[in-house]
Amino acid sequence: MAALFSKCLIFHGAIIILIGLLSGLIYWQTIVRDKKSEVICSWRIAHVFLAIEGMFIMIVGLSISYLALNDIALRVLAWMMIISGYGFT
Repeated sequence: MAALFSKCLIFHGAIIILIGLLSGLIYWQTIVRDKKSEVICSWRIAHVFLAIEGMFIMIVGLSISYLALNDIALRVLAWMMIISGYGFT
């Protein structure tokens, strides 16, 4: 069961990293088009935070086999990580 949740977390973490990288394109466009500094700063934060959040979810997915949790706790951990990741996205 831990292997399934591990794969699920790695998959969704990769999707969130991809969304973060795509927001980096918008960040780049705000710099090129010389937008306001507040707009540039907000897209930079979105880009960096989504990449870090996706990496964190993937790291939890990779280390889930080392945790001593029962099936219910693993399920709660995995789904809360996925929901929070997409919630921040």
